[in-house]
Amino acid sequence: MGVVATLKRAMNTLVAKHVDAEHRIVDAGPKRVLVVDDDQHVLDAAEALFISEGYLPILIGSPQSALQIARSMQPSAIFLDVLMPGFDGWDVLAALKADSSTCTIPVVMISMPGERGRALEAGAMGVIPKPLDAPKLRAAMANLNSAHKGASRMRYLSSFR
Repeated sequence: MGVVATLKRAMNTLVAKHVDAEHRIVDAGPKRVLVVDDDQHVLDAAEALFISEGYLPILIGSPQSALQIARSMQPSAIFLDVLMPGFDGWDVLAALKADSSTCTIPVVMISMPGERGRALEAGAMGVIPKPLDAPKLRAAMANLNSAHKGASRMRYLSSFR
């Protein structure tokens, strides 16, 4: 069994599920967040922060694995470091946005604030600077949640046209 399959099976046992009104199985547990960074200290800090905020972090240090894990795990959001050796965050972002199974997952770049424009043009929802801390994380997640609610509301309103 591959690493991704093992990880997926393990994660499914941690997340509570319920059946919605249309008899579909829906996650009822914490939202999964994928964090991609080659620095183990950043991953450790992100893990503690996301858990303390009620999220279930999926941590990877290899940018080459990000697309495959995003496809299989379908996280609620992806936090992606820009500066990584070889396949950097910009390459990963481009691959995520070009793939039909991951293009709608919101991505927040972990970067310098000056790169916000480039990140937004490339399809990211925002930028969060290092070092990660609880207030920055809360603000980023609040922005993602409000953007998601706004998009859902726009889809609802456009159904009346």
